[in-house]
Amino acid sequence: MAARRRKSRRRWAALVGAVAAACLGLGILAGPVLNQPPKPDASYSVQTDNGLQLTVGLVRKAWGTELQLEGRSMPAQGTMYLWVKGRDGTEEMACGWTATSSGHIKVTGATPVQLAGISGVELRDDNQKTVAVISVPGS
Repeated sequence: MAARRRKSRRRWAALVGAVAAACLGLGILAGPVLNQPPKPDASYSVQTDNGLQLTVGLVRKAWGTELQLEGRSMPAQGTMYLWVKGRDGTEEMACGWTATSSGHIKVTGATPVQLAGISGVELRDDNQKTVAVISVPGS
């Protein structure tokens, strides 16, 4: 009788272990698929004369707009800032970061300005000098 109970417990333990392993494996495989950033509602790019490449993805949110920023050949020193210009003339700083030695960046910013109210995006250095401008066409 005791041997039968031990055997039954071992089976249950093995079954629970197998189910746990399957759940863990499924979580590992599904995690990256389910945890993707939202696709931009609009995307704009610019390349300056000195080779700087900047792409901004704009994602509509109930609270404003999320900005997904990717850059190459960016300044390698100082602090950079992304400013959003509103169609009503307002300006909002969406994000800032320290320059990287590689010149590559991937940054997410945010602004309370709704996507339809954005007229442009400006990349500025730590002296607030405009480095790149992206115009957003009106809707």
